[in-house]
Amino acid sequence: MVRLGDGLVIFTGTFHRTIDDKGRVVLPKRLRDEVGVEEILFLTPGTNRCLELHTTTSLNRLAEKAGPSAIGTADSKSYSRLFYAQAEQCDVDKMGRLRVPKNLLDYACLRKEVVILGVGAHWEVWDSENWIAYLRQNEDDFELMARKSREASDWSIDHTTRNTNTPDLESPASPQQDNSKTNQTATG
Repeated sequence: MVRLGDGLVIFTGTFHRTIDDKGRVVLPKRLRDEVGVEEILFLTPGTNRCLELHTTTSLNRLAEKAGPSAIGTADSKSYSRLFYAQAEQCDVDKMGRLRVPKNLLDYACLRKEVVILGVGAHWEVWDSENWIAYLRQNEDDFELMARKSREASDWSIDHTTRNTNTPDLESPASPQQDNSKTNQTATG
């Protein structure tokens, strides 16, 4: 867990869980420890038929970012209506279980086996089969998505601290090939 200065927590990890007949899922202990016992949690619809699990801080930050756009385009207004109308405040019981409301169980097609993912400022809850299908569909494009995401958000890596012993993934030649070319030039 990483806690930023403004109270936002960065969540990571993948946890496999089971939903009981009452629509409850036991949250990972690490998640419960990270958010604290007194924290209010919100379940919201997410993209790709998953659910997002937000703390009050992350939901407030999301609302602040969406605020100006919510009064803009028809799509922004529709998204806000669908997102906030379906968002539910959820309590965690003493056994660490979160009850998923029926409308959100249905939205995300959650059956028995689920996966809870740390996704930065929030968690996602996926039906296990849907998550596996999503992984298969997208994992080959991870490098390209990472590059585009970093470019779009102006998220750059400080190249002065780069480990020079690891090959540059963007370079077509590996370090061994570069060394052999240098040795050939020096000896031949």
